[in-house]
Amino acid sequence: MAGIPLTVDRGPAAPPPIHQLLLNGILSENPVFRLALSLCPAVAVTTTVWNGVILGIAVLLVQVLSSSTVALLHGRIHPRVRIPAYTIIIAVWVSAIDMALAAFTPALYAQVGLYVKLIVAFAIIISRLEMFASRHPLVPSFFDGLGMGLGFLFALMAIAAFREFLGAGAILGFRVLPQKPLLFFALPAGGFFTIALFMALFNAMERRKGGGAKRPAAGGHAMAIALLAGTALLAGHGEARAAAQAIEGVRILAPDHVRVVLAEPLADASPANFRWTAASAPDLPVAVREVKAEGGGRYLLALDGRVDPGGRYRLEVADPPLGRDVRPSAWSLLFGIVLSSALINNFVFTRYLGLCVFFGVSRKRETAVGMGFTFAAVMLLSAALSWALFTFVLKPLTLGFLQVLVFIGVVAFLVQMLDTILKKTHPELHKKFGIYLVLITTNCIILAVPLLNAEANSGPAESLALALGSGTGFALALFLMSCAREKVELARVPESFKGLPIAFLLAGLFALAFMGFSGLDFMR
Repeated sequence: MAGIPLTVDRGPAAPPPIHQLLLNGILSENPVFRLALSLCPAVAVTTTVWNGVILGIAVLLVQVLSSSTVALLHGRIHPRVRIPAYTIIIAVWVSAIDMALAAFTPALYAQVGLYVKLIVAFAIIISRLEMFASRHPLVPSFFDGLGMGLGFLFALMAIAAFREFLGAGAILGFRVLPQKPLLFFALPAGGFFTIALFMALFNAMERRKGGGAKRPAAGGHAMAIALLAGTALLAGHGEARAAAQAIEGVRILAPDHVRVVLAEPLADASPANFRWTAASAPDLPVAVREVKAEGGGRYLLALDGRVDPGGRYRLEVADPPLGRDVRPSAWSLLFGIVLSSALINNFVFTRYLGLCVFFGVSRKRETAVGMGFTFAAVMLLSAALSWALFTFVLKPLTLGFLQVLVFIGVVAFLVQMLDTILKKTHPELHKKFGIYLVLITTNCIILAVPLLNAEANSGPAESLALALGSGTGFALALFLMSCAREKVELARVPESFKGLPIAFLLAGLFALAFMGFSGLDFMR
């Protein structure tokens, strides 16, 4: 026996004191400023303090309840299924809190409701379950969750107070300055710049303590991120279909002009003979100001109101009685969705989603390009499967409240399959992706796309178009950011701004640049 080394499994180290657990979450291990986790809501909902407070409290409750649940189940969850089990636990508590907020605070819920659902994919929650709650008893896990939740709430309130004060000259909705000092901080890019300043401040404080500036790695300890985004349809050529055979076509030419093509000329071409209404308000017609006959049954109508080429309308003729629905052509609609989600409503620079993976894999161009293609492929597959499950299973059985659980399961299945395939076929690329490949499982963008499709009741083509545009936009953002960060590596950056702070400043500049796409109409 003398030649056999003996080892003793001492189990997990004793947890720190309760006061230390609370202080760690608020200061030294602040989820946003030090660990750089769950960055999406820190940028997205912090335009006002109230928004930050509501979402911060929701995250605090989910973190505490999830940590306590996992601690109570300690030793009863098989290691191979622990991540899916953690995700289900989080999703259950998120669903309960989401319904409670919607019932008791509908006004505030309307502002942050989508991000409440995204809590299921916040990296900080699942990372604490994996790193602490699964290894310690109930009481320390409860206070660890409380400390992390308070730290997240503190970060959201600090960012929101800074942005609301400078951007709106107010705090908690009460005006404290007679004017808006720097409206820029109320804009999307202002969130990136604000977090960069706070991160630099925490780095400077750490360096003054003599410990050296720890550079947080975005999402480096986590296995999850979240959902949401929103997309607006681009304006397209309004081409009519269906209805009366006598109206052969309708096309929107300008903000207030419509060309109508009839099979035969009208005997009465006066404005009173035409009726134009929006599909959403059929009882409120838009007055036809002028009608110009162009010959061959073609008429140019001038309306008193603006017309959206991407909207749905109804054109009616009194004599003879004719009618036709006006809506965008299928190709115009799909093309508009793709371009809108890729550029105008880019999910990174205007929707603030997927930031943990975005900052984590954008250091090198080669890794960024590989992740971009991988991300787009997973997004397309998950959108297709999620649409099929929602349309043919959840919707007929009125189980829509389970959509978050189902969609997360679909993404997890696809990522696990992709992880296995890459490990066998491209081990080097798999090694470069590291933890960020698993982070795709609950990435905000990938989860947001099927949720948005379900909310809009989109068809299969629209669902795939949104997935394609979102994936393309994310890949484009990764490529641009990786190029910029490789250049910054050669620059002289102040110590406090090295790492993520300078990366957030770069993201803010890109967000300003992407604002230039706002209002573009690719169809005219």
